[in-house]
Amino acid sequence: MFVMHVERDLRFENYERALLINKNLPMLKTYMPMMKLSKDRGATLKISIKVVKQGANILVAACDANLLGKTLKYGKIKFKIHEDYYGGELVFPKEAINLIKNGTIVNLVGSIVINMAVKANLIHPQAILDISGIPHAQIIKLK
Repeated sequence: MFVMHVERDLRFENYERALLINKNLPMLKTYMPMMKLSKDRGATLKISIKVVKQGANILVAACDANLLGKTLKYGKIKFKIHEDYYGGELVFPKEAINLIKNGTIVNLVGSIVINMAVKANLIHPQAILDISGIPHAQIIKLK
């Protein structure tokens, strides 16, 4: 069970962020990225998703659109969010979740897509890795 709090960031006018708190694991707090307030709030929450079918397998790579092209660093590890791999169609989170449900191998990066996947019971919160403050998770379905 998650509780969502929305906070205004006073440093940036007209911006807010959401904080998801897992009631069962209160120490697990997930901040969604800052998003500009607008009449159509969904327009700011786009997911870049790429689907590749190979035989019986369906690879789905999805990330928050604002992360494309960025490099995350954790110690000596550099995690590049390549447009070649994650760059694809820009969709709303609900559309992304429907595509993710069909994947047999899924790579997810970003607060928006990860939080939607947790909410849809596709990943467990303890399976989420944190790389430079950005959540990352994988799903592999064995048949």
